Amino acid sequence: MVRRRQLLAGITAVGGAVVVAGCSGSSEPMEESEPQANESETEPEAESAETDTEVLPEISVDEITLTYGFSTGVRARIQLTNEAEEETKSVYTGIEAFDGDESLGDDSTWTDIAAGFSKQADITIESIGSLSEYDIEDVSEFVISGRLQGGEDGEIESLTGDELRERVDTDG
Repeated sequence: MVRRRQLLAGITAVGGAVVVAGCSGSSEPMEESEPQANESETEPEAESAETDTEVLPEISVDEITLTYGFSTGVRARIQLTNEAEEETKSVYTGIEAFDGDESLGDDSTWTDIAAGFSKQADITIESIGSLSEYDIEDVSEFVISGRLQGGEDGEIESLTGDELRERVDTDG
């Protein structure tokens, strides 16, 4: 049962209360402090959305799933949505792992996404795995980048080695 709608988190009211009938579960208006608390929680998401639009205009990065297999390497699955109304977009996505200044491996792919549709880009660095040249413990930085055809590379997300190891799903 929905007690409060997710939409209320994005609504801010300056100097007043916001009341949406049937959404809060009570007829009392929300206190002014609640929107302010929600406002600070949503700021990091807004910053990453700005970065995504700068790097990939009209393309949203909906989800990034990271997996690691001792024999298959580090894989990134990036869910992309073309928000353009009529134009198919060619999107480049790439990943690269570093140990300090040394590159441990990289991979990239081009994906064509029709207007209004979503598509998944799968990218794998096979040189990182227990049976490979490097192990996931060797990674100090992991960078996901992207660009549109004819555009310049930009960083979508960067993770430290510890953040990568915390976030990755191990399948082996």
